[in-house]
This record gives sequence, structure tokens and C-alpha cells, in this order.
Amino acid sequence: MTMPDQAREPLDIAAQYPANNAPIAIRFRGVAKDYRLYDRPNDRMLDQLGIDRFMFWRPRAKYHDFHALSDINVTIRQGERVGIVGRNGAGKTTLLKLITQNFAPSSGTVEVNGTVQALMQLGIGFHPEFSGYENIKAALDYNGLTGRDFKEALKDVVDFVELGEFLHQPMKTYSLGMNARVQFAAATAIRPDILIVDEVLGAGDAYFAAKSAHRMERLTASGCTLLLVSHSTAQVLQFCERCIFMYEGRVRMDGPALEVIKTYEEVIAELTHREREAQARAEAQAQAAALEAPVTLQHDHPTPEFQKEQLGTLLVANGADVSSGNASGQISRWAAEDGLKLGRVEVLNAHGQATGIVDAGKPCSIEVDVVADVAGTLSFRIVFLIMTLEGVAVVRQLSEPFEATMQAGERRTVKLSYDRLLLATGDFVFSAAIFKHYDPDDMSTAVRYDLLSRSFSLKVVPIQRSEPAIFNHPSSWKTLAAAAALDGTAAPELDR
Repeated sequence: MTMPDQAREPLDIAAQYPANNAPIAIRFRGVAKDYRLYDRPNDRMLDQLGIDRFMFWRPRAKYHDFHALSDINVTIRQGERVGIVGRNGAGKTTLLKLITQNFAPSSGTVEVNGTVQALMQLGIGFHPEFSGYENIKAALDYNGLTGRDFKEALKDVVDFVELGEFLHQPMKTYSLGMNARVQFAAATAIRPDILIVDEVLGAGDAYFAAKSAHRMERLTASGCTLLLVSHSTAQVLQFCERCIFMYEGRVRMDGPALEVIKTYEEVIAELTHREREAQARAEAQAQAAALEAPVTLQHDHPTPEFQKEQLGTLLVANGADVSSGNASGQISRWAAEDGLKLGRVEVLNAHGQATGIVDAGKPCSIEVDVVADVAGTLSFRIVFLIMTLEGVAVVRQLSEPFEATMQAGERRTVKLSYDRLLLATGDFVFSAAIFKHYDPDDMSTAVRYDLLSRSFSLKVVPIQRSEPAIFNHPSSWKTLAAAAALDGTAAPELDR
């Protein structure tokens, strides 16, 4: 398992996208950004003005350097859609502010080719005392629109925001979601060369998010370069084919979106697990001190909310043993409790052959080996969650509770069978997990033994070449002679 303080080897982006010979939109070469952090509020002013060295009667200003970014080397080409993920404080916003030229790097060079529109903080550039309508006109005028182009863009923004009479009220009276509508619509009314979106889409409701998604897809289809910063991995997978994982001011990983998201989730899971273990130890020590007696440490930790929502996806390992967590470099194992681990994972087609390709409408099955870490009688449930490549959950399979008495290192095989696979067509990923406790009606009590996130792939071959859907629902058709009568009696069926 990759620990948070271990660096993964960066992927060769040129090898991943050999056909991308588009001009360079953004290039970072050996970029670093440092800040001085002062011990006292007045020290910053005295130091920057140079007055401090003449004030011999007081201690010199004390500060230390904070390295926000270190050795950033990234090239983004025109038309690419790039997601940026990372924990708070990882350097994502600093990276974006260098692109928008809010400030200069401490060392290295930043090359930006083209116009930039940045949605990085709600309300920036909008006057709170002016109405939304007045702010929109000012924004369009600032972007150089005149005449017919100005009128068409203004109408487009007004129609998009759907604020009605509120559009003529001061923006200081707007909610966060209303602010997001106005700022997003004004920024995307024209096609910039580079569009930067930093968490703004999370401020609106579902309807606004859907409209914004359609607008962003239209922009990127026209050749606009997109940089999307979001804590929502689903948004990154939806809009971006490439992703950059920032960690402690450095590029931890840069590559295909799905692979980077898997690494990001794995690191976050490990950090969360460590924090909960430290909290459990502190609580146990406090109880021991209070009771003046030894206390047995409880190692069970609830599954965090974000992991419940993002509970992985399951793909084909073709019989590889994943108990060591490194099958073909695809396995992303999240930190969990000792007891059981997933071993062999296989998807079997209608002929019982291990394969990553199965036929829609035909039988298939998934087999997993459960490996015991310790000896004893253990109870568990297995969960599979099959998802699209964009992160949309399609099928969740939850096993019945199992109980097995096993020796350390012993294996048991569990098999999930489909008499008829109802997935119609497409490429999918899925996660596999073993839970010590899993109650679908109360996820706050969930405790996991093992989770392999987005670690397997599954390709479903359609029954018909032109199959437009991803799911075939069982149904039956009847032909009726006429509509039902007004008195509620059923219409007779036609002879076949």
C-alpha cells in the first residue's frame, strides 16, 4: 500500500497522449513560490519597508519561509481538460494564481498563452452595491464586447441565471448560489482560451450544476483549455481526461484522470485512518489514566462519510492475486482494520473463463478470495460497486452476512453470480470491499476490513451494435385495442 509520504513515479503524459501536438497553453518550468510568515502583525510592514534595521531598540522582525510550491514542471496544451486535486493547503490555489498572474513565482518561469477567465472566489470583481444586471454589463464591457456581440452575450447571461426581478437588486442581497450563477454566466458568456474553475460549481443547486455542466462541455468542445479544481472526484472524472494531484506543494502525480483519482482517494483514506487511530489511542490513554487500570485499545473505526459516498468500483484482475495490493499496478488499497483482506479477484464469463470482457444478457460471475490476517471466527459482508468511467454508480451488490472460522493465511472463496447480465454496453470500473459491519440503513456504523478502490475494469459487449443504453431492464409489451374506458374498465387485448 502506498503511504502518504511516499512519492509515486510520475506518469509520462507524452506517452499517454502521443497524438496531442497542440500548441502549449500553460507551461511551468522549475517553479517555486515562497511566502514569509511573520511572528507579529507589525513585523511584515516594518520588514518590507526596511525600517526594521534602524529600530535598534527593538528585536528584529522574526519570520520563516513557507514553501507553497516547489519544483513544479507541468505542460498543458490547448484544448486539454485538466483537473487539479489535493488537500487544503496543497498549493492548488497558488498554482492558479500564478497562471492568472496575480503574483510572480519566487523562482522558475510560468508561460501562459491566451486569454484567461478565472472563477476562483465568488464575488471577486463584482461590486456588492450594484445590481446583478449592472455587474454583468460591467463584466462584459471589461472583456471588450461591444455592439451586437455585447447585446447577444448580455441576453445569454440573463437567460442563463434565471433570477427574474432579483437580477436588478444589489448583489449584497444575493445568496451564495445566486452569486455563483451570475459570476459563472458572466465569465463563460465568451469563449476564453483558458477557463479556470475553482470550486465554484459546488455553490449552486442541482439544476444550476446541470446547466453549468452543459455550458462547460460546450466551451471545452470549442477548444477552450479547462482547469478544474474540485474536491468532488465525480466532477473531475466528468469533465477532465487528465488530472494533477498536488501534495504539500509538489506535483504528486500527473496522468489519466481515473488513475490519479484512485491515488488521491487512497492517500486521503490512509491519512484519515491514521488520524482516527491516533484519536483512538488518545482516548484509550485518557480512559486508562482516569481508571488507573490497563485499557484495551479499540481498533474499530467508522467509515468516513466521503468514503461511503465514493465507495469504489470493481474491475477485472483476470485472476491476479491482489492480496499484496500491486496486481498490474492497478490496485488502490485503502487503509482498514486487520482481520480479512481481498485476495484473488476474477470476473468469469458465461463459459467460466476469467476475462475482462463479458456479453450483455449472458450469465457471468465474480469470484473473490477472502484471506485471513489473523486466526479466529470472523463475520463479514462483501460489497461490489460498479460505476461508469465518469464515477456514476450503476450497480451496488451487497452480500448476506458470512461467518467463517479461519487460520491466519487461510483463504475462502465467495462467488457472486448473474443469471443474466443486465448491463447493456460500455466500459466500467468497480471497487471491491469487505466489511466487518455494514448496515445499509445506518452507514454510520460501517467498519471495513479491506477496500480496493476503482481497481478493476469491466467491458460489456452489447447485444446490438447500436445499443444506446448501459442498462437493459426486463419488461413485457402488449398491444391494446383502444385506450382504457372512462369508467376505469381495461381495454381488451388484440389477438396476436
